Amino acid sequence: MKGTHEGNFALLERKDGHQLAGADYSKSVKSLAEAIILQSMEDFWGNAYKEESIEFFKGEGFRVCAEIAGMGHEDQSKVLEMLSLNGEQPFAY
Repeated sequence: MKGTHEGNFALLERKDGHQLAGADYSKSVKSLAEAIILQSMEDFWGNAYKEESIEFFKGEGFRVCAEIAGMGHEDQSKVLEMLSLNGEQPFAY
């Protein structure tokens, strides 16, 4: 994908030539942020990428993705609390 700007209007063009703009672009970014969070949650309960997942949830990565995904502070706290119930040290929010 490559991005271009036309005035204040951003376009994202896929390799197949399809262009995403405006609401489509925002929806795609939101979906990507949600996917990153879900993958990190899956990694948290596995062994291969557990440490990277813990760093993601402890650092700014989770907060940035959660904000893009439209999660409020209460929902973010619930996710962190749910992960803490897995026997890991609690995540601070």
